[in-house]
Amino acid sequence: MATNNYRCLKCGHATTLPQTKLKPETFSCPECKSIFDITDGYTLVYKGSFKGDLNNNYAKLGELITYNKKEYHIVGISTKKENKSHVKWNEYIVADASGDLFFLSHGSDFYSFLQEIQDQEVLNASKSSGTIKYKSTNYAFAFESIAETYCAAGLFFNNIFSNVRAKTYDEVNEGYKFLSIENYGPKTETFSGTYLDKGSFKKLFKSQRELSYLKSNTTKNIVLLFALLSLVIGLLHYLLNFNHTDSVSYTSMLTKQPNQYEFVKSGSYKVLKDNQKVTVEFVSETINGNTALNVGLVNEKTNETHIVQGVKHFYNSKNFASSNKVQFCEINKGSYHLVFSSNLSDQSQNNIDIDYRLTIGGTSQTWLYISLALLVVALLIYNYGILENSDFKQLQTFPSLIKYKNYEPLKISALIIICFCIGNYFFISNKNCSNSINTSQLEDATYTGTRTHFIHRTYSSGSHK
Repeated sequence: MATNNYRCLKCGHATTLPQTKLKPETFSCPECKSIFDITDGYTLVYKGSFKGDLNNNYAKLGELITYNKKEYHIVGISTKKENKSHVKWNEYIVADASGDLFFLSHGSDFYSFLQEIQDQEVLNASKSSGTIKYKSTNYAFAFESIAETYCAAGLFFNNIFSNVRAKTYDEVNEGYKFLSIENYGPKTETFSGTYLDKGSFKKLFKSQRELSYLKSNTTKNIVLLFALLSLVIGLLHYLLNFNHTDSVSYTSMLTKQPNQYEFVKSGSYKVLKDNQKVTVEFVSETINGNTALNVGLVNEKTNETHIVQGVKHFYNSKNFASSNKVQFCEINKGSYHLVFSSNLSDQSQNNIDIDYRLTIGGTSQTWLYISLALLVVALLIYNYGILENSDFKQLQTFPSLIKYKNYEPLKISALIIICFCIGNYFFISNKNCSNSINTSQLEDATYTGTRTHFIHRTYSSGSHK
């Protein structure tokens, strides 16, 4: 395809564009944004310059576009700005050697294809506020706008200094077609348009297809990095907590009779590893609202006792049941039993029933899940940051990603791993264990289903439906 060379009289930049049978009126330099009238078909006469820049540009000047099995080139790109508004959109002039041309346009909320039509009936109908009929399709007036050329690059077939007044008519039924009647000073042009989805619109541009491919490669490499990082975090979670990843639970029921101060678990629980957490969750039931309990874990060989004191039974007038949880830390292997006791002598006259579950070992997965969720967020942020600049072109292979900006991805990965280990130490590991009491959970007195705690049981008092 023959080409023409346009050399800017201001900056000297040469722009080569395909030659068409159309006669352009204006040229705008893509380098310095100077504007020239074209006289005698090739002479440039300086007219001024744009102060703005092309907005959200998808294309390159001279870029090849294939449409309906014909080859076209982009010969002009402009950004239009609505008067008295910050709204902008881009327009692309697409032409072939024979002078056949169409237009592509996109803004923040639309993507469209337009072709100029010569229809006097449409022009006449647009002068009224009624419905326009074109090719057996009815179009209703949608809106009118006045816009200026905010910036431009390439060749144009009208005076780009003129503001354009455009009236848009949308298809009445389907809504994906429209008509645009545009007035440039004394000149009026009519266009038939189709709204496209963003994906279909971008696929028309070779540069956008290449960009999508390059971004896809970069994203794949970033996802691979974060997948490997997730695997490392999963392995670290196991290695840091291997001593207590497994858990075993036992459930049972005890009853303290009146005039007894203690009720002891008859039987032993085996702790098979050192430095274990032992968690006791229990539901106490008594009609005495002032009951307080002590919970002890006794080594049956050494008689060493670990005790949590002052576990309060919250009075519940509906079903007399209250939930608690205590934890014993750094318990070494051996045989143990539980001892529950009341610490006030006036409680000796009241029955206390206890349902309990004793859990030895076990590691919460919460911190792992939180870390993996944060890792996904970090992936999205990092991927967005890479793809929003030109650096993604350097990241088409996994080794190139690793070496990016003096091994920045590895430094970020190391920081994530360090944060995970610190969080594991404080939130998950045995080091965060404390002989604590959780008394914030009350048994729901309004619960109407089958009440089951750690074993199926029948309460000694009250209704428990």
